[in-house]
Amino acid sequence: MVGWLVERVVPEYVPNALRRARVPELVDDALLTRREIEARDALDQFERDALKRREELEHERDEAHT
Repeated sequence: MVGWLVERVVPEYVPNALRRARVPELVDDALLTRREIEARDALDQFERDALKRREELEHERDEAHT
């Protein structure tokens, strides 16, 4: 029941409630500004780049250890 409320009722009848609750993954892209979408996408890219770099560094460490 709660899932239905969050997924169906709240976005339809009180769309700004999700924004006020600060649950970004529940806010539909249609409710975001261009800057918000760009910032979110930039953060996602940053996370992917950081993870890739971490994997590279861990590989270098492992190589140096052996």
